[in-house]
Amino acid sequence: MKNYIKQNKKVISSIVLLVLTFIVGITSTFAWFISNGHSETGNINVETNNVNVEIRDIINIKRHLSDELISSKDYHKFSDGYYYEYNQTTGEYVLSGGNKIPMNITSIYPTEMIDITLWHRVVGEVDRSSFIIYLADFDDSQGKFNVTDNEGNIYEHSVRGAFRVGEIKDEMTYNWLGTFNSDTTGDTLSSSVEVMTKNYSDAAVETFDEIAYYKSSFRIELSLEQYTQKLTPITNALSEKMLKIGVIRLIV
Repeated sequence: MKNYIKQNKKVISSIVLLVLTFIVGITSTFAWFISNGHSETGNINVETNNVNVEIRDIINIKRHLSDELISSKDYHKFSDGYYYEYNQTTGEYVLSGGNKIPMNITSIYPTEMIDITLWHRVVGEVDRSSFIIYLADFDDSQGKFNVTDNEGNIYEHSVRGAFRVGEIKDEMTYNWLGTFNSDTTGDTLSSSVEVMTKNYSDAAVETFDEIAYYKSSFRIELSLEQYTQKLTPITNALSEKMLKIGVIRLIV
């Protein structure tokens, strides 16, 4: 870790203030978008509009830095529909200054990985062949930066190209939230990015209070791979940038 920091000091110093925030909703219909919560960057909304799909009231978020686990927190859905930090041992919400702590994801660093685990079950008639999870409804209006080529031309890029997502498994494969083509062409940005496709027959199942749920775990990772390969790295280019992800979409 120390060698990594030493070798990448300039790049790291330009990115440590990068913030990734989530305002999240879950749905079983791809065409259904929700944008509520965009003003509530400290609280994540998780819901589905399909009465035949039920999301478990607990979500887990783990943080790893250079493959070392630095935190693991559970969040429980409250009566207001939002998730707050929760102690499953005591069965109580964690308080700070007398207030519940909302689920949020902020201050992500190079080599830091954020693993999100959620569970769902099918409670009615739906196609059980497979399910897909997408990230969508991106807001990078506060995540733009410029690169100037050798001729003095200025090109705008999105911080989305520094993030990638994938299902957690032994051999990780990722999809980028955006692609830096070069410093002379625009980025490739899709309206949605696939996180994972899973056959129900292969999906892990866990039981809580005698109720079986399908488990889904995926990773959000900040990677400088595209940034260093396709753009000329600029100190502080990514500093204090913010990316909002509006929706985690579950399609069954």
